[in-house]
Amino acid sequence: MKKAYILFIMFLAVPTMCRAAEDGRLFISCSNIKSDNTVDCSITGSTSSKITSIDAEFSLSDNLSVVSFTPADKWEGNDVSNNKITVFNEDDVTGDFAIGTLKIKIKDGTKDTSESVSFETAEFSDDVGNEYEADTDFSIIDTTEKEESSGGNETVDNDDKSNENGSSNGGKTSNDGNSSTSKNDKTDAEASTNLNTGSFKQVISVIVCVVSLGFISFYYFKSRKNNLAE
Repeated sequence: MKKAYILFIMFLAVPTMCRAAEDGRLFISCSNIKSDNTVDCSITGSTSSKITSIDAEFSLSDNLSVVSFTPADKWEGNDVSNNKITVFNEDDVTGDFAIGTLKIKIKDGTKDTSESVSFETAEFSDDVGNEYEADTDFSIIDTTEKEESSGGNETVDNDDKSNENGSSNGGKTSNDGNSSTSKNDKTDAEASTNLNTGSFKQVISVIVCVVSLGFISFYYFKSRKNNLAE
């Protein structure tokens, strides 16, 4: 009888276990530095559940500050006070989705550094108040890229060296462009890999929950049958 009772408790606990195993992920990807020393960081999410709100806290390295946050079309809420983003939606959101754009200002004079925007926590909620933590992400901002871009725009007044410098600057601009393109391609590839990995984890979580439920159910009813036979 005691064994059957324990199995029954485990049976009731499975839905909670499966709920806790549900996946949720938040991603961030920042653009190259603009001429006004700002960076636009795109924030996206992914979940197998239906959610209606997101609460996320982020941190910035010392040379960065927040300018603004603009939510994506399906979300409301643009307050970023205390480095916290809270967005909500009356309709259920699931799968892969855009959350918004975080505009970051880089301190004047900053160069040759690697700055970071990191999400420390992220919590997804549904329309009945269920909450669960989501995996978080971070993005590195390389301030050397702006310096190289500015250098490529410099001109030389000496007409005798104009062709030589023009050729040199042209080559540099081309290389910088290729570098920027390569970085963007790499970022897209990493985001795609993260989403694919998340989908795989989602499938594994579902399989584990179903197998656990079937295993517990089988032994519960088997134990129940044996007790009745006795």
